[in-house]
Amino acid sequence: MQREKLIDRAVDLRIATLRAEAEGICGITDCGGNREEFLYYNEEDFVRLIKGRDYTIKKHPYNYKYQYRSKISGLTFTCLTNKLLFDGDEIKLEEENNEYRISKA
Repeated sequence: MQREKLIDRAVDLRIATLRAEAEGICGITDCGGNREEFLYYNEEDFVRLIKGRDYTIKKHPYNYKYQYRSKISGLTFTCLTNKLLFDGDEIKLEEENNEYRISKA
């Protein structure tokens, strides 16, 4: 790769990262792969983002208590949190053996 291309791509990545962080996205896993997910860090913004949409909640086995997921325009967004984001999620988790898909359709 030419040095100029490398520098251009590094600057592109910096700009894209800053734009994503400004919208609450703090990372991406499996970029371009089958299990690609965008990690969202602001719980309140995530609630507004998925309000009225289908989502999945499950207990998280590591540093956080819960993991929320929702698909928007074919992209999967994830939020890890220590608190439940919607009323009734705890009951739904217990009913579905620690994982629950909420359909808003």
